[in-house]
Amino acid sequence: MRILVLGGSYFIGLAIVEKLKELGEVTVLNRGTRPIPLPGIRSIRCDRRDAAGLESRLTEEYDVVVDISALEPKDIECVLRALKKKPDKYVFISSAAIYNRELSPLPFAEEAPGGGDPIWEDYGTLKYECEQMLSAYSLPKLFMIRPPYVYGPHNYNEREQFIWARLLHNRPVFVPGDGETLVQFCYVHDLADFVGDIVRNDRIEEGAYNIGESAYYSFNDYIRILGEISGTVPRLEYVRNTEVRARAYFPFRHNHFFLDVGKFKQIPGFRETKLQDGLRLTYDWFKTNGSFEYTPTETEAEWTARG
Repeated sequence: MRILVLGGSYFIGLAIVEKLKELGEVTVLNRGTRPIPLPGIRSIRCDRRDAAGLESRLTEEYDVVVDISALEPKDIECVLRALKKKPDKYVFISSAAIYNRELSPLPFAEEAPGGGDPIWEDYGTLKYECEQMLSAYSLPKLFMIRPPYVYGPHNYNEREQFIWARLLHNRPVFVPGDGETLVQFCYVHDLADFVGDIVRNDRIEEGAYNIGESAYYSFNDYIRILGEISGTVPRLEYVRNTEVRARAYFPFRHNHFFLDVGKFKQIPGFRETKLQDGLRLTYDWFKTNGSFEYTPTETEAEWTARG
């Protein structure tokens, strides 16, 4: 099986490539800004928006395309034009940000209206437009995977590390509102395993899939778990001032964000890593490979200086 991965050099992409190398010959196409620390992976260095470069470099036919890096429709258009044949399966890593909370209540189900949620600005809208372009291309089998917040080893998003840095340095964690905002998580290797299942199992039906742990967690729950794993006692300070943007001092938006993952859970052999288990593995990885350096945001520094 020949598998083309678009992206694949870090975090979600790296976990997916590591899984797919067990299933066939994997070729990764990206700009080559980061080396892939995995043996046996073929590499094509090219910007996916470079139409002429893609045309000259994508010389082979692929059975499966796994698209991790598309952020807007022109990313999709260039690749579809350059492929020598339509792959048997096209797997697009989309996002739960494509749902619009102004049109549908939470938890979002796969059939909920798309178009993008205003809280994500253009990100969700553009991901939704990517899905629409792929749907119009008449691919033999199209899979669109929509995770909520993804976490795990190699995470470049300052989320779990952001909180751990404050806990380990005995700094306050400023929390939006009363800390009872509910969010949902997906362990990165659960996502990678599901992509692997799609690639090797022809009985999985094409379509859109929400993926993630079925449980929802409040900010308070999340910080408590991070504290238990790191052996620290969180110092929480609640921010009631809604005029201050939550992202100025906290790694998540001050909005409920969770999905209905019932469709995913119906797939035989599905895997759901509990948050505490996944975060423990993540913490162990960052202790060895990452950093818990504490660097306050401007807002945190201002509040701390005021006492």
